[in-house]
Amino acid sequence: MVTLIPTASSFNTSNISGRAVVTNVAGNLTTYIVNTDMERERGERGKEKEERQKEKEERQKEKEERKEREREEEEKRERKRQKEKEREKEKERGMFTCCYNFIGLLVTEVMKLSRRKSACG
Repeated sequence: MVTLIPTASSFNTSNISGRAVVTNVAGNLTTYIVNTDMERERGERGKEKEERQKEKEERQKEKEERKEREREEEEKRERKRQKEKEREKEKERGMFTCCYNFIGLLVTEVMKLSRRKSACG
């Protein structure tokens, strides 16, 4: 809706930033203040655009936060895997140590038995 104040009986208008340049029947140029719904719509569109921009920024921020959390979780899983590997290595070392000790005991016992046998016989 466009409201021109004051009104002219017959005119052509071109909307220039809230003002209308009007040529009336007599050919006189007069500038009128224009009250338009378009101005209000522009303001609303500007607000909508700002809201969309804010929503876009929020989505981007959430996306970055989600990636950061996923990266941290992956690092945590990787540390857990490394700890598990270390535990396995420690188990293997412990088993080898146990085997070496057992073999050492066997060798000692065999040596004792062979000394007794040679002493007896």
